[in-house]
Amino acid sequence: MTDRSEWVRCRSLTIYEFEQTGGYEWRALQKDHGNTLRIPAGNRFKVRLEGPQSNVLRDGYVNNGKLYFKGPNGDLEFDSPNQLVAHVRKDYAVASNAYLYFMFEIDREWHEAQDLRLDPEISVDLLQDRIEAEALRIAEIIFRDKLAKKEMHWSDSEIRAKAKKIANNNREIYANAKESVISRDKLLSDLIPPHKHPT
Repeated sequence: MTDRSEWVRCRSLTIYEFEQTGGYEWRALQKDHGNTLRIPAGNRFKVRLEGPQSNVLRDGYVNNGKLYFKGPNGDLEFDSPNQLVAHVRKDYAVASNAYLYFMFEIDREWHEAQDLRLDPEISVDLLQDRIEAEALRIAEIIFRDKLAKKEMHWSDSEIRAKAKKIANNNREIYANAKESVISRDKLLSDLIPPHKHPT
């Protein structure tokens, strides 16, 4: 059982720090109506097997950055909620919104994923998401420059993993990322005045 304070703690971590905990980051897209969720390692969940309104449920849990679903022949491993839902969904369960299929246990109570991603205390809002993405972008540029100077070649996945560690150990990068994102937003708001409805 995971308590609410652990969700709040995970929200405050950097991407690198959170990945070290073994939790799972359910990232929201900009078009989504809701925020990113950082689900603590060991947190239990239930999945609806026959559509968003189904009362037929099966258990799972989060560990090592993966989702583990208790199948009839043992635990099945999934990289994302969408993969898991695609696996269990029946032909008549046509909804593609994976949030509608998941419930998570917090403080011995079950909470809909759809509600959790709208909870400002435990979800990671879009601004924080964008700042972290910008910090990783800056760190990746710095590291790629170092590799180029040494004429070294790393894979994109290795570079990204190293960039996460660099950003985590350099708060100045996060400060610069925050300033960049906020300045960009201000510039856009100055260029695009708010729409005025005709009276």
